[in-house]
Amino acid sequence: MRASLSITMSGLPGKMASLVAETIKKKENGFYLKGDALTGLNQPKNCKISNYEINLIPPEQHQEYLSLLNKDIDRSIEVPIIVDFSQPDAINKNAELYCKYNIPFVMGTTGGDREVLERVVEESGNKAVIAPNMAKPIVLLQSMCEYASKNFPNAFEGFEMAI
Repeated sequence: MRASLSITMSGLPGKMASLVAETIKKKENGFYLKGDALTGLNQPKNCKISNYEINLIPPEQHQEYLSLLNKDIDRSIEVPIIVDFSQPDAINKNAELYCKYNIPFVMGTTGGDREVLERVVEESGNKAVIAPNMAKPIVLLQSMCEYASKNFPNAFEGFEMAI
């Protein structure tokens, strides 16, 4: 039997976190949306995602929750993953906690100190997907630029572009 991926959202009831959670809940194709989610300061105690009530865990309880999450899961049955669409000022602290408890994560939030973020993940040995921007057009542009730099070295030498 293949283990299912249990997704804990971070950033509910925010717009992007809610959209991702709704998609996970609707598809549930090997994914399981946990009934608890990490949230920020001054947020409600719960929210609804596709008529599914999610308990929102405030920042002062994140460490305790992640510790229990890590202990209570049989990884041969359930693989925990955090999908983070929180706030830029929470990125680095959140990633440190995810790495401390060796819980793989997807960082969809932009901002924070990216060098520190990448170093924390690398030093911990934890698994993470960190993209500077999750918008499809930006990800496509990044992929095209990477392809061009590998396959056409120096093609744009002498040119400058400003955005």
